[in-house]
Amino acid sequence: MTPSPPSETSLQKTGYVYVLRNLKKGLHYLGWTTDLQRRFDAHNNGLNPSTKNKGPYELLGYETYSTIEEAKKREQVLKHNPKMFANFKKRALCASLPKCRKEGMG
Repeated sequence: MTPSPPSETSLQKTGYVYVLRNLKKGLHYLGWTTDLQRRFDAHNNGLNPSTKNKGPYELLGYETYSTIEEAKKREQVLKHNPKMFANFKKRALCASLPKCRKEGMG
């Protein structure tokens, strides 16, 4: 999935919580950002210390929040609650699969 969030003005501080999947090992990475495309590129170009030399990654999905603070809080909730993180990943994966979307499995 290629990131394509809505455009925003410099006055808006929309936050995104996203999950990436490592294409080599299948591991997942959860994070937040204000610029989804820039952050995705940074992960795949080795510019993020926690994912450096571990890519490539694909974007499984993301959630949009009206403020950075909301996105940071959501990321922390997901990182500290494995069941919620598992549901987040399931919804993200389901959203990318036409059959799953059609059957309402997400």
